[in-house]
Amino acid sequence: MDIAFTYDAQTSIVIPGDALTDDSGNWARTAAAEFSVAHAFDEAQTATLVGALEKAQRGARGSAGTNLFIFHAANQAWFLLRLVALERELTDDEQRKFLWPESITRPQLRSHYADGLGPGCSATTSTEEGAAGIRWVYPGIGRTLFAMVATVPSASVLFAGSTAEMILESVRIDGWEKHSGTAFDVDRLFPAGKDGAWIA
Repeated sequence: MDIAFTYDAQTSIVIPGDALTDDSGNWARTAAAEFSVAHAFDEAQTATLVGALEKAQRGARGSAGTNLFIFHAANQAWFLLRLVALERELTDDEQRKFLWPESITRPQLRSHYADGLGPGCSATTSTEEGAAGIRWVYPGIGRTLFAMVATVPSASVLFAGSTAEMILESVRIDGWEKHSGTAFDVDRLFPAGKDGAWIA
């Protein structure tokens, strides 16, 4: 299932995955060089970026989904945004498990509407001291879109979430049918109570 979207090339690098026909090292060096000029990176920063892009590209080979490497200039932090489309809807249990992975805090849940996808939900959890993860689910009719930022420094969570949601709001998938109302009921998914976690 092809996922079309727009993004800011000043902050994001799309990882080509299986679409890459060139050597991954050549691609990483070229992409890093172009990005480094825009941000005035020194040689060490550029070399670090090359290694990170090569690693991300190796991980993207043979896997479903689309990956973007995103830079938060204010904190000099990088994070990976992953988008995956599934050809079925999720059960409540699957939604719950995805939105609440192993973490040290209860998830902070927030509803989010994307024009091309319809109603969805994000969950932010503290994955370790000083770091957090963010996950999104958008259930279409007979389909589901997942998105995930696995780990980001706590100081960059707001930037990561807002940048990811700008991308998600631009997502278009051929044949996608939106649910007419919200497909999430926090009381049903998290029956232990909201505990202040739900932000409408």
